[in-house]
Amino acid sequence: MLASLQLVDIIARFFPEGVEGNSKDGPEAIQFGMELLMESRVGFPVAGPLQEMLRRSAIECAILLPRNLTELMLSPTAPQRVYGMDDFLGACTRPTYLQPVLEAHSKYSPSFSSDWAIEGPAYGFCESTTGARRLRFPSAEERGAQSLMQIRNLLNPN
Repeated sequence: MLASLQLVDIIARFFPEGVEGNSKDGPEAIQFGMELLMESRVGFPVAGPLQEMLRRSAIECAILLPRNLTELMLSPTAPQRVYGMDDFLGACTRPTYLQPVLEAHSKYSPSFSSDWAIEGPAYGFCESTTGARRLRFPSAEERGAQSLMQIRNLLNPN
């Protein structure tokens, strides 16, 4: 969901009127993002603040908001007044929230990947020159640096 939200934000900011300037990619992306977050709010309470941030981004980019915005922003349960750090960490790490993957995939064009390979370089996205990446094992130095970044608890004694 977070990756989809990032993609929606990129489309809204950089392609609000489509590639040729005569479509409505920005409003459609915002509508899709709002629906995605609305469906995720049941098991992912942080989706509410993310939805508000997306609404503000749309206003900042002068993109029309969905007509059913109030319906999309309604909370499925009574809102909790204060979310603690544990709530946020749990929401971002637990795999039990509802994610509308099938609906998201159905909204993409079947030729998306081939279109991306053709049109991406014009916008600065280059195809990997090494082809398929091979798995490599991190060095001892990289493993040490990674262990310093691990959050074992909220106090993080590292």
